[in-house]
Amino acid sequence: VYIVAEVIQSIIKVKELQATRLRQQQHLTLPPTGKRSNVGDGEKDEQAGASRTNYNDHDDNEDSAATGLVELDKSIEQEKLQILRNLCFTLPCINWGLPKFDTDPWLREDVAESLMWVESIVRIYKNIRAAM
Repeated sequence: VYIVAEVIQSIIKVKELQATRLRQQQHLTLPPTGKRSNVGDGEKDEQAGASRTNYNDHDDNEDSAATGLVELDKSIEQEKLQILRNLCFTLPCINWGLPKFDTDPWLREDVAESLMWVESIVRIYKNIRAAM
């Protein structure tokens, strides 16, 4: 029951992260609030300076938003890998939870071991990706 609940929780989290990513991506495509100035190098215009500052602030915000998108993509990938791990782990857990799993198994032993092997490979990959 715990594993199924965790799969459902991870699916919900992936959907929330994808919605957040979509909102941030739409925010990135909006035009900047400040406009570039056509003022020459020798001229001093405070309004033009403010516009340049606003544009540079937008560039900084855009860079941080792009970094946020990368972090969201990483979180989405981690949740998807967790779903895969849990799905690999579910059938062997059900098999081992049955009262007569040792004398009358629901899954053949090689199938249960293969699923657990795949789960361990996914776990290793997930940990490597998390460290990157």
